[in-house]
Amino acid sequence: MAINVRTNHVHLVIGYADIPPERMLSQLKAWTTRRLREAECVSAFARVWTHHGSTRYLWKKRSVDAAIDYVTDHQGDDLP
Repeated sequence: MAINVRTNHVHLVIGYADIPPERMLSQLKAWTTRRLREAECVSAFARVWTHHGSTRYLWKKRSVDAAIDYVTDHQGDDLP
């Protein structure tokens, strides 16, 4: 639904109800780490992620809309 990749972290808003957000976060980190290592963007021994991350349940449409707005429009000034 929304993504913003920053220099030292990533913001995502994902709509998927079949697995808990904590498991989804773990799977996203694992998949992304594999791809970064395959592309030789990080070494095989580099620590890529923090221990956890923020996982929030967004139960109402206004909460989803607010999260999307935050991720897409409120991450600070981008470089030209």
